[in-house]
Amino acid sequence: MKLLEKIQLGSVSLKNRIAMAAMTRGRTDSNGLVGGMTVEYYTQRAGAGLQFSEAIRISEEATRSPLTPGIFTDKQIAAWKKVTTAVHDKGGVIIAQLWHTGRGTSGG
Repeated sequence: MKLLEKIQLGSVSLKNRIAMAAMTRGRTDSNGLVGGMTVEYYTQRAGAGLQFSEAIRISEEATRSPLTPGIFTDKQIAAWKKVTTAVHDKGGVIIAQLWHTGRGTSGG
């Protein structure tokens, strides 16, 4: 097995066996919207076979850390579509890591 060889992962074809681990980056606005910096960050890393996004909050009640992205409003979904489109345009594959921070959240 070679790191730079293509691989089939279920129905997804990956250009190599490199996976970029998810990291929480805290670079959103106060509404949980990702912007151009996030598009650039993931696009620069589209050469990895597979990217896992940073943790993305699934609801307002799932909020514990400030400036973390959400994916529960139409605006948040549209912002993430810019990221995924840019990654796909560079031949990359990205998977969203959905996140609820558990009992310590504002929604307890």
